[in-house]
Amino acid sequence: GKMITSPSSKVVYTLKFYDTTFTFTTPGGATISGYWQADNKKRTFRCTQVRVTDGSISGDTIATKAQNILKNARYYEGDANWLQLQVQDNTYMQFHNK
Repeated sequence: GKMITSPSSKVVYTLKFYDTTFTFTTPGGATISGYWQADNKKRTFRCTQVRVTDGSISGDTIATKAQNILKNARYYEGDANWLQLQVQDNTYMQFHNK
């Protein structure tokens, strides 16, 4: 899978994409998982069955924001080095490859 991490050097959140699934892991070890699909011509992006599958994200505002972005993302920008997941109202989360 492709590993994409948050830009902060102190705290790392890791988003890994596999063929049809993804995992988002928090520094505390919680995991948000689900399925994803993208259209590279239309630059659309959608996740389904987004849920916390390990640990808890309670009290982790970045993980809570990420879960909402993953549930509601409709578009993406980026390349092999960075990814920006976008919701229609210009809300987004950006990741950088390490």
